[in-house]
Amino acid sequence: MQKTRLSKSDREMLDSRLQVFAKSLGLPPKIPQQRDIVEGVYAVFASLPDKVESVIDNNGKSFFNFGNDKKAAIAKKSELEKQGYHVFFETANADASGIMISSVYRNPVKFVEVVLHEGFHNNPCNKMDIKIEEPGAYLMGLHGAIEFFRIFGGDSFLAEARNNKDNFNRKVQRAVQRYQKRLEALSLGEVVPTSSAYNNAVILADMLDYEHYPLIRNVHRAVGYIGETRRVLTGLPSDLNKGLERLEQIVSST
Repeated sequence: MQKTRLSKSDREMLDSRLQVFAKSLGLPPKIPQQRDIVEGVYAVFASLPDKVESVIDNNGKSFFNFGNDKKAAIAKKSELEKQGYHVFFETANADASGIMISSVYRNPVKFVEVVLHEGFHNNPCNKMDIKIEEPGAYLMGLHGAIEFFRIFGGDSFLAEARNNKDNFNRKVQRAVQRYQKRLEALSLGEVVPTSSAYNNAVILADMLDYEHYPLIRNVHRAVGYIGETRRVLTGLPSDLNKGLERLEQIVSST
């Protein structure tokens, strides 16, 4: 499987192997097919203008997920902006229902990453806070893809998976630094325009994805196997502080 554009037989092989691999990690995968390709997957975040704090409580989540319903997402964005909030309209790669954008579907490495990521969200054992679940899903996708292509793929796919992980680590570092600078600026009374490329809602979304990723990455290093890391994360309590405390104990005990 060295090609970036897969033949029908290679696509079937990839899907079959990914199904088996995901299940071996304890992930219930939904393997998208051509019929599941959509233009975009849309979410909306909203924050207070003077704090990096969500004004959305959607069943414990700080955002609304609209799937591929762009019209509804745009309407909600407009409604929240009229109320004076900082708003971020996010276009994602996929969601846990199994839909996916075409550029990811066509790229074998991103396809594996995203299927494993969303499979983590679909795990019925998940009880953890969303601020652990989201970065946990990223780790499952990025590190899971490396393991998958180490077993099944070729050198070019494995190199791409490793490069994606390294790029993500750099993105995490930049986002955390941006968050810390924003907190300092807000404490000094700085006003951040709603139109800013990194308004408070963008920062809020970044922190959902990235804030606890370094800790979860250290847990994975301590545990050593992606399937066991999945078991640890899905076994965490729903309380965020208790979950983080448990993860910190795992890191400190190794």
